[in-house]
Amino acid sequence: MFEAALAHGLNQPTRAHLALRRAVDELELAGYAMYTAAARRRLGQLIGGAEGRMLVANGERFMSSQGARDLEAITELHCPGFA
Repeated sequence: MFEAALAHGLNQPTRAHLALRRAVDELELAGYAMYTAAARRRLGQLIGGAEGRMLVANGERFMSSQGARDLEAITELHCPGFA
């Protein structure tokens, strides 16, 4: 996620998207569900469109199921550097 945030800050959207996709896959394999949801939500916000809306909804659904209320704050906590 650090690489993705750095790329985002350097205005390199393709690099940021690819790095976030890798992060989602790796975090999911490692079992870090909240981090996965945050990275998925952030990726969806960045790419937009139908795929982006689906990613945001999936991330938010998990966060809400865990009792999260301020989804943006939780996203920024677990996937910082994009706000």
